[in-house]
Amino acid sequence: MPITPDDFDSQPPAASQPPAVPAAIPSYQPQPALVSPAFPAKRATPGWIKLLVILAIVIFLFSLVWNSVQTREVPSTGVVAIDTAAIDTSTVATAAVETATVATAPTETAVTETMSTPAIRLERGVRRYTSTPFHIRTSPLGPGAGAGVDMLFDSVAVRDGETLVAIDVTSDHDDMILCDHIRLVVDGETTLDSTAGLEGGRQSKFGTVQRIDIFRGEHVVLIARFPELPDDAKTLKFVLSGIDGSQDDWSWDNIELRDIAVVPEV
Repeated sequence: MPITPDDFDSQPPAASQPPAVPAAIPSYQPQPALVSPAFPAKRATPGWIKLLVILAIVIFLFSLVWNSVQTREVPSTGVVAIDTAAIDTSTVATAAVETATVATAPTETAVTETMSTPAIRLERGVRRYTSTPFHIRTSPLGPGAGAGVDMLFDSVAVRDGETLVAIDVTSDHDDMILCDHIRLVVDGETTLDSTAGLEGGRQSKFGTVQRIDIFRGEHVVLIARFPELPDDAKTLKFVLSGIDGSQDDWSWDNIELRDIAVVPEV
């Protein structure tokens, strides 16, 4: 059957086409994390917590080392050893300080006692000596023409303020002794000069020095005065200086002051 124009009007309308959709742009999709209910994801530990943990470990190790050193020193000081394993580490430093104080206390006490102990005061009174007389040469210009006299160290009187030394002189002929300078040497160190030369006997002047006449058969006790002795004095040396061309030096050594009887001065 031929197609007419009317036939176009009677044809059903063509089906509508859907709008064109642009192609999808590919994109990266991360793989889903493998998360299991039995192993939940861990949170990151803050850095300050890690620092505190490390500091606590260091303090604990230092406390153990310090405590072991103090424990080895305790027996030598006589202090009972302490079981440091049962002590809290926070008190270890305090315990160590207390142990060190106990160990050093006896030493400090001993030093204090030694420094504060005063010297035993030299006992006042008279010390008498039994010595062997010795012969000294006298001046060749004297009545004995240098024959000499015998001298005996007699005593030491220790007083407050002064010291007296006594010597006993004898001769079998007329003679004289001369005196210019007398001194005491205390413990080999301190020198005390006589304050008035020799006292006693028949005295006169021989030039510028002191002259004492000794007659045949008599005993002449001569006294020399000196300043007060130190409290810690132990020994003396008595020295009468010589005079050139007239009289030799003479002296007594090791005059004991401690280990000898002392009698009150009358």
